[in-house]
Amino acid sequence: MLCFSIVSTCNEVAELLAEITVVGKKQVNKVYDPACGSGSLLLKFAKVLGKENVRQGFFGQEKNITTYNLCRINMFLHDINYEKFDIAHGDTLLEPKHWDDEPFDAIVSNPPYSINWDGDANPLLIQYLHQNTTSGNQPLQPCSAADKCAIRPNALIDDGL
Repeated sequence: MLCFSIVSTCNEVAELLAEITVVGKKQVNKVYDPACGSGSLLLKFAKVLGKENVRQGFFGQEKNITTYNLCRINMFLHDINYEKFDIAHGDTLLEPKHWDDEPFDAIVSNPPYSINWDGDANPLLIQYLHQNTTSGNQPLQPCSAADKCAIRPNALIDDGL
C-alpha cells in the first residue's frame, strides 16, 4: 500500500516475514528493522512470539521524522514499555544508530521501493564506501537502482558484486 510516498507492509506479509525469521525459536533477545517506518514489522514479532519473548526489546531506525514518531507511538499503543524499544531517527546508510550494539537475533525490513537514491552521485556514500571496504573500488548502484540496493543491502560491502 502506497500512501503519501510511505511504503507500508501489508499485515499478512509482515507476519510471514516475522514467522520465517524466527522459525524454530520460542524467544529472541533483540529484533531490528533498519528502515522501520511505523513499526509494523517490529510489532509482528510481538504478535508471533509474544512481546515478553523478545527479551531485550525492539530496535529500529527511521529517516522520516513523521513515521519515526508514529513508530514510537505505535510501540506505546501496542503496550510495548518504553524500556523495551529503541527507535532512532536518522538515515541508516549514512548514520546507523545501532551499529555498535550487540548482534540482533532477528533483522527484518521492508525494502524502500522506488525511493530517491543518490547512489553513485552522492559524495558521502562514495566516501563511506572507500572508508569501509577492503578495496575501495566497489561501485555504488546508479541513481536508477534504489530497489536493487534495498534488496541487496550488502551493496556497500566489498563482496565482488
